[in-house]
Amino acid sequence: MDLLGDMNKIRMVLVLEREGTLKKTDLYSKIKANNANAAKLEELKTEGLIVMTTDTFANNMTMVSLTLEGRAIARKLLEIEGILSGELAASGAEMDYEPSPTQRDSVS
Repeated sequence: MDLLGDMNKIRMVLVLEREGTLKKTDLYSKIKANNANAAKLEELKTEGLIVMTTDTFANNMTMVSLTLEGRAIARKLLEIEGILSGELAASGAEMDYEPSPTQRDSVS
C-alpha cells in the first residue's frame, strides 16, 4: 500500500472521513486538481480503502465511500494531523498506552 506517499490519496481519504459518502465529482472538487485522480481513486479501491457504487438510473452517478479499513486509516491520519498541528498536545490528549511502572528513562 502506497497511501502515505501520495498526498492526493490521503486528501481523498480524509475528505471522505470528514464528509461521508460523496459523488465522485464532488470528491474531486474538494481535493487538489490532478489528472491522475481517477487512477488514484482506483488504487484506493484496489487497496480496499473505498467502495464506488454507480447508479445507472441517475445518469451513471458514482458514489464513493470508505470501507471499514479506510475509516480506520482515516482516523489514524486525523490523529497524526492533530499531533503535527499541536492540537493533541494542547488539548491534553492522553497516550494510547500505559507506561510500565518499572520503566526508566535511561538504559542500564
